[in-house]
Order: sequence, then C-alpha cells, then structure tokens
Amino acid sequence: MPVIDYIKERLLLAFYDPEYTVRKTVSSTMSSLIVKGGFYIWPNLIEFLTNNLVHADATVVENSI
Repeated sequence: MPVIDYIKERLLLAFYDPEYTVRKTVSSTMSSLIVKGGFYIWPNLIEFLTNNLVHADATVVENSI
C-alpha cells in the first residue's frame, strides 16, 4: 500500500499547518481513513494524536482531540 503510506506521511506533515482549514481537512481525512480501513491501517495514529495533547500550540491540541 505505498499510496496509503504516502498519504499518511503527507497528512502527518500537514497536521501542523498554520492554516485552520488545512488542519481541519487533515483531521477529517485521518478520520475517514480510520473509519474506512479500521485501526489496523494506521496503528500508530492514536499514539501520534495522544502525544500531541501536550503540545505547546493550543490549535495542535484541539486538532488532536
């Protein structure tokens, strides 16, 4: 699944984008991947999101939630 891996990599980078609409689109896409493919498709996403709950930027924390 090299295409899915590429998409996941790009989503993780765009997660910290300063533009609000980009961050919200990233969150929606992440959520869609999990809904459609299940947690096994991206097993470290939950860890990524929970690690961001202590981020200094409140918008990153909001996006993680």
